[in-house]
Parts: sequence; structure tokens; C-alpha cells
Amino acid sequence: MTRRLTLSAPVKGQPLRIGSGFAASHFGEHFFNGLIDPVVMVDHFQMTAPTFEPHPHAGISAVTYLFEDSTSPHVNYDSLGNQGPIAPGALH
Repeated sequence: MTRRLTLSAPVKGQPLRIGSGFAASHFGEHFFNGLIDPVVMVDHFQMTAPTFEPHPHAGISAVTYLFEDSTSPHVNYDSLGNQGPIAPGALH
């Protein structure tokens, strides 16, 4: 059986800022012509201050990967009141 692998062309994210503490490169699904299905979006972000109020991700599974060279953990909060650190190199 021969499998065909298709790669997208290199994609540059769009700048995204929320307040003074959140900056990201945003990559929407449409940037990849369907080649990251079922992924909806990817954001490469830097968060230097609390940014978001608790909010639900209704109908989707949010996945966070913290790059290994990150300088500190990311403290994740959810709409149920749970909180905890995501360490560099961890997948949540």
C-alpha cells in the first residue's frame, strides 16, 4: 500500500494581540487549505500577564503545548475553577 503525504507551503501567522499581556501569531485552518483537519486553529502565543476571564470551549477540545524553551510554566484556568501549571515541554 502506498500512502501519499501532502504538506502545505510555509505559512506565516497573522499577528494577534489581546490587551498588553497577550501576543500571538494566529494560524487559522483556512491558511492550510484543509491540510490540518480536524484542527481549527493554532496560536503561537506569549502571555506576560493575566489576559482571559474563565471561558468555556463549547464543543471543542483545547490543546496547549508549551515549548521546551519556555522560561516559565503557564498557569491554566478553566471555567470550572480548576487551575494548574503547564510546564515547559508539557502537553495539556
